[in-house]
Amino acid sequence: MKADLSTDDDVMGQKPGALGGGSGRSFARGLALGLAIGGLCTWFVFRPSNETATAVIAPVERPNSPVTRETYTKIRPGMSSWEVHDMLGSGEVIGEQGMIVDENGQYRKWENLGRRVSNSSGTVSDHDGQPREDVRRTVRWSNGKRMITVVFHNDSVVEKIEENLY
Repeated sequence: MKADLSTDDDVMGQKPGALGGGSGRSFARGLALGLAIGGLCTWFVFRPSNETATAVIAPVERPNSPVTRETYTKIRPGMSSWEVHDMLGSGEVIGEQGMIVDENGQYRKWENLGRRVSNSSGTVSDHDGQPREDVRRTVRWSNGKRMITVVFHNDSVVEKIEENLY
């Protein structure tokens, strides 16, 4: 190892340009190469695909599923959520809004509609001392592309919707 560096040597003890091209030119080439590789990687990740989304995430149908036209026709307004769950099993809650008030007038109010979620609580003014419950819940059962959606108000059926049950 050299004891002292001459003015023509860089910090690593090499002559400027000893590895090819000047230090400024080498940096510019490296930067250009890095940007080119980064651009290609970005294009590869975000390029339009020839496949459709349904081919990638196609729902699978289960044999002997209760999600059928026959089951759908058995669902009637006023049925309890327990009766519907006995026929279809557990479903997916896709939305819920509610307010519960206790006998002291204390309330809890909530809304969960996918990405929109809110909660609040407080006291009802001029409360009559009667507890109240007002809950609206939307539940979906699916089998592949077949779906049954039921809306319950205070655990009773108020609406039903079918998709692809032909």
